[in-house]
Amino acid sequence: MTQREPDLPNAPNIAERVKFWEEQDKINQELIPRVIRQNELLTGHIADHENLPLIAGNAIREALAEAREEQRQQHEAEMAELRAEAEEQRRQHQAELETARAEREEQAESLAQANAAAAEQARQQEAALAAAKAEREEQSRQQSNEVTTLQAQLRQARIQMTLVAGGAVVIAIAGVVFGFLV
Repeated sequence: MTQREPDLPNAPNIAERVKFWEEQDKINQELIPRVIRQNELLTGHIADHENLPLIAGNAIREALAEAREEQRQQHEAEMAELRAEAEEQRRQHQAELETARAEREEQAESLAQANAAAAEQARQQEAALAAAKAEREEQSRQQSNEVTTLQAQLRQARIQMTLVAGGAVVIAIAGVVFGFLV
């Protein structure tokens, strides 16, 4: 009459189990009215016998009641199992989400720390460049001052040489004039 779910080592997933029980329900909806009709036909056929229809009817009703109860229990057990599996999957999914959130937060924190370190390094490099630039400017100013000083010294040395040369010319002329006079 009804088909039992096969016991397999790899149990079907939830959707397959729900489909299986829906099919069982359809089968029962078709079979139960047939059995009742057959019972009525059998009852009518043997109506001449006083106890036989009552016994047969009771036996069929009991069999149907037992089958319905068994199927109901199986269905409830299957649904309880499906609910437990769904709850376990939900818990696992929630745990995975929490783990992923924690990982993202750690990555964001690491990224923020890396950005802060990079900003600090850039600031230090800028400070070092500014210091190097200031030092170069100071060196350039000092070199410019030295060049100006050297140029002034060179002018003074030229003036002194011109004076010495002029003094030598004057002495030479004086020596010539003195030579003519003497």
